[in-house]
Amino acid sequence: MAEEYFVGTKTSDRYPIWTRANVGEVFPDPVALATFDFAFQNESGLQMSELGFRDAYIRIGAFEESEFDPDNPVFLGVFGGYTYLNASLMRIFGERAPGLSAQDIDEAFFGVQPGIPPYEQHHDDPSPEAEARIGEVFLWALTTPDLPDVLEQEERVNALRANRPDFDAMGDHEIVDWIEDFFNEGFRELFAQHIFISFLTTVPMGIVSAVCEAVGRPTDAMKIMAGLGDVESAAPSMAMWDLGRIAASSSSVNSVFEIGIEGLNKRLRDSAESEVQDFVSQFDEFLESYGSRGPNEWEMSCPTWETNP
Repeated sequence: MAEEYFVGTKTSDRYPIWTRANVGEVFPDPVALATFDFAFQNESGLQMSELGFRDAYIRIGAFEESEFDPDNPVFLGVFGGYTYLNASLMRIFGERAPGLSAQDIDEAFFGVQPGIPPYEQHHDDPSPEAEARIGEVFLWALTTPDLPDVLEQEERVNALRANRPDFDAMGDHEIVDWIEDFFNEGFRELFAQHIFISFLTTVPMGIVSAVCEAVGRPTDAMKIMAGLGDVESAAPSMAMWDLGRIAASSSSVNSVFEIGIEGLNKRLRDSAESEVQDFVSQFDEFLESYGSRGPNEWEMSCPTWETNP
């Protein structure tokens, strides 16, 4: 019989509203014990995902460290085994950010859903100091010509992947030690950057959407933004599309696929056909670049495209 366990965090009196919106896409299933231990909280205290969230919101200017519970997660909660994001903190950000409101945040994260509790202002929610800090960050986001620190971190991640050890040759304890070293040495900074940049990408999009709405052409916002290109999150889909076109144009590759999904990877790799070998080579390049992606990809225990192609 499989061992059963339960993990969870405490609720927050100061920030009481939590939501599955948005986070349910990357954490649809219950959180595994190891993921909770590495990324959320363990006997040593708060861990790197929660701390990365805090770093990002402090960097944006929305909060100060003193506003967070030092002992319990406030951004990422686990209740009934499932991950939640704190909606109260996001609403406060909306109230403090120039030109935004809690209602704007609700519409962005919840959409039109029944049962959403109305925003009730806490006496500590307004902060002219935070509004000024956020305004400076928004101005930077709208005027910076490039993001050299992001490119530098991208190179670091690529190097980490290129120099990854042979996990098959390592024991369980060695793998756990390697994961702990990664989380302790680099994950917090990388995750904070991810949250910081992801949040700020909504600023220009929000401005464009508001202008299009004001002139009576709300659907034009996506047309305007679509021409920018170089969208990092779209890269795996574009690469997968290219692979699909290669497979569709090759009768040799097609014939291997038509036999069925079961055993497909082995059949492709065992084939002596040159077109199939070329496809496998490009597929391996795809896995090298995007193999960490997959369904439920924030959950460490779930298969990825590389571990289960």
